[in-house]
Amino acid sequence: MATAKERAKTLLQRLPDDCTFDDIHYHLYVIEKIGRGLESAEKEGTISQAEMEHWSGKMARACERFSEDFMVSREQGTQEREEPFG
Repeated sequence: MATAKERAKTLLQRLPDDCTFDDIHYHLYVIEKIGRGLESAEKEGTISQAEMEHWSGKMARACERFSEDFMVSREQGTQEREEPFG
């Protein structure tokens, strides 16, 4: 694996000449996060596509239910507040 200095040099060579320090900082940050994610996946393992689809589907359904419940309670709350001023 390349050293941090080597990765930074490679990044600087690939960025355009008119890039800003913010651009450089951002790309270094992304490279570091990706590296940590790959290390974590190697150590802790990953999940299959099917398992991810299963969990993301469950999360989407839970969010839909929460959103529906929120809207119902909001509508009921609005109605309750409007009635006294009827």
